[in-house]
Amino acid sequence: MEISKNWHSHAYAIIGQTVVLESKLDLTLALVNARNTHAVELLATSVFPQLALNRRLDLLASINDQDEVVARAVRRMRALVGLRNSLAHSYTLGEHDAESALFWGWNRGKGTKTFIYRGLPLAVERAGQSIQRDLWRIAGAYSDRDVWAAFYGFDDPGPGDDLDEDR
Repeated sequence: MEISKNWHSHAYAIIGQTVVLESKLDLTLALVNARNTHAVELLATSVFPQLALNRRLDLLASINDQDEVVARAVRRMRALVGLRNSLAHSYTLGEHDAESALFWGWNRGKGTKTFIYRGLPLAVERAGQSIQRDLWRIAGAYSDRDVWAAFYGFDDPGPGDDLDEDR
């Protein structure tokens, strides 16, 4: 029974990582599309979360389909979303031991089998960190520089700014 609980906690950790990435994706899309900080907040909290995740990933891919960072982020997120969906719709734990587990489920009228191994939650966490870095890079590269700076608080005057003769 203890092994079964551990596998379910691993599955929930994988699902949770995807949830965190969804909010980062929404913020990235908002930063890329907004023209002021109010619009960033509105898009990130009220508009993009209403769209299906695959649609949001399509929007991310459309930013620049020639950019390897964009392509890598989309590819990795789609893989994690597929894994998340399989685990989220799993209703029972099949064969399992200390090294691996087979989850059985039902999703959109089809039976599913999802195999996970002991190191997968750590691999998913590392992939999630890499995706977050990619999303940060995408937001920095494709958003309006002034909106990005204002949203993150870098538009406030700092020491010595009053020395600039052009202001």
